[in-house]
Parts: sequence; structure tokens; C-alpha cells
Amino acid sequence: MNLIPPAERRICVVVDIAKYSAHPTTDHLAMAPQLRKVTESAVVHAGVRWAKVEVQNQGDGLLLQLPPRINEPQVLPGLINGLCLALQQSNRRTLASRRLRLRMALTQGIQHPGPTGAIGDALIVACRLVDSQSVRDALDSHPDRDLAVIVSDNLYLDVIAQQYP
Repeated sequence: MNLIPPAERRICVVVDIAKYSAHPTTDHLAMAPQLRKVTESAVVHAGVRWAKVEVQNQGDGLLLQLPPRINEPQVLPGLINGLCLALQQSNRRTLASRRLRLRMALTQGIQHPGPTGAIGDALIVACRLVDSQSVRDALDSHPDRDLAVIVSDNLYLDVIAQQYP
């Protein structure tokens, strides 16, 4: 008999540095800790304890799984606004060549623990969304902005379309 490991519905967040490969390694060495710092600041701003977030390094990005049973209508705006604020503050203190510009994808869904990290469609969808041409184009068409956000259809319908603040 094949046992299915326990599952939980969770919010999945992927943040990715735009045009990372165009930067030299010396910039990467500064940008990676900067990415982690602004992301952690955004999570805390949203009222979530960083220690409760599961984080996987993606090279030029991070994949986060927020704790189960969070208050999504409160946490998601706090997370997005917190990331905007943290990016503004961080980019003011860094070299222009190391300015962080991020793409962010948000999804929700069932996730199972796995030997190398979580397993579930929400993770796959988040990674595909953050790399989608539409979010890349949105950021490219607004060079004065540092963040482009894309959300899955089901998360949009559950939270954004319901006009929570």
C-alpha cells in the first residue's frame, strides 16, 4: 500500500531577481544577501514570523512557503507592501548597478513534504508564473519600478477580487 504523506494548503511565494544573469558575479555576491534581507523584512511586515516560513534558495530567487492557516486577506497585502518598502530602502543604500528589481509570484494549494522540499502543483505554478513573459514585460515596461507581482487565478478569486484592503 502506498501512503500519501500529510498535506496542507499553503501560500507559495517566489521572488526572483530580474536580469540577474546580466550582472557579474561580484554583483551577485551583494545581491543575494540583499534579496534575502528584503524578503525577510517583507514577511515580518506582513505579520508572519520568519522562522515559520520554509525557504528554498533558487539561485537568483527564493521560494517561500508561508505557514498554514494564515489570514490571507491581511498577510498578502502586508507582504506585497512590505516588499515594496524594503526594496525602496535597500535600493537607496546600494550602488545603482546592484539595484534589486524583483518579480514576485503568489499561489495557493496543497503541498506535501518531500525529501528535497515541498511537493505540489502550487509550487510549479508559482515558478512558471514568476518566469512568465507577462510579468517580465510588466517590469520591463516600468523601469522606474522595482517590483512586478503576479498571482494565480484561484488566489486572485479568493483574495484580490474580494476587495480586501
